[in-house]
Order: sequence, then structure tokens, then C-alpha cells
Amino acid sequence: MTITPFRKRLRRTLAPLAIMAAVGTATCLAAPAARAVDTLAATDRAAVQVRVLQSDMMVAALSCDLRNSYNEAVRRFQAEFVFHGRNLRSYFNRVHGSRAQRELDRFVTAMANKASSRSISQGNEYCAEAEQMMVTILALPPNGLAEFSRNVVDLATAGVPGLVATVLKP
Repeated sequence: MTITPFRKRLRRTLAPLAIMAAVGTATCLAAPAARAVDTLAATDRAAVQVRVLQSDMMVAALSCDLRNSYNEAVRRFQAEFVFHGRNLRSYFNRVHGSRAQRELDRFVTAMANKASSRSISQGNEYCAEAEQMMVTILALPPNGLAEFSRNVVDLATAGVPGLVATVLKP
């Protein structure tokens, strides 16, 4: 098939428009997801942040040989992990009803996968930061985990806005 001058002009004209449309669509889809994360109730946001931190801690324990630190943190903050875990389950029950457990499992798996991807892409830097994070966590006061996670867990960086449309919000 011969490409005529008209078709060449059409391609040159439509290609940038297609790119702009794709970027505009992605922006429009990302903005509501980010706003939805921003509108989470304080208890729901804390539960999500603690879960993201817990995923990071688990990946660090396995990837960076920080199992002893992780086990100590889990023992020390067990009540807080349980409290926020219940709040997270409650949130998923409210939002997803009969699909709550399946959606919670998807969310937890996605958080672990994102943490694992960060550990792989950052390599030694990830482990150095993870070790410092564990030292800091172990120095926290009792019931200090939620405040710590609020200060260090960036839900956008963790990929949570991307999950809002499929997992956190129906």
C-alpha cells in the first residue's frame, strides 16, 4: 500500500493528538484516584499506611536478611499491627461487602509486590535504607507505629492511588 502525501499529513496531525489524548486520559484517571486516597478517613488511612509499612518490613526482612529485627518489631508492636489490621479489614468489609477478603488479599499482594520491586530495583541502597528503618522502628515508643507510618509512608510512592480504582474503592 502506497502512502499518499495526504496520509502522511494525516499521520503527522493525528499522532500528536493521539498522544495528547492518551496523556490526558491517564491524567484524568490518576487524579480521581489520588483524590480518593486523600479522602480516606483518618483510621482507614492509618490502617493502609501501617499495612504498607508492614509490607516494606516483610520484604526487607527477607531481601536484606533483617529477620531478627522484623521479628522483634512484630513482637513489640503486635497490638498495634492487630488493631490496624482489624481497621483495614473493617474498611474492606464496608467498601467491598462480600468481596472484602478477596480485595484485601489483592491489596496486600500488590503492596508486597511493589515493595519487592523497589528492593530489586534499588538493590544495596534499599537494604541500607531498610536497615535504618528497622533501627528507627525498634526505637519507637509503644503505640508509635501509626505516627511513624504517617510520617514516612507516602501512599503515592507506594502505588496506593493506582490501586484505589481497583481495590480500595469499588
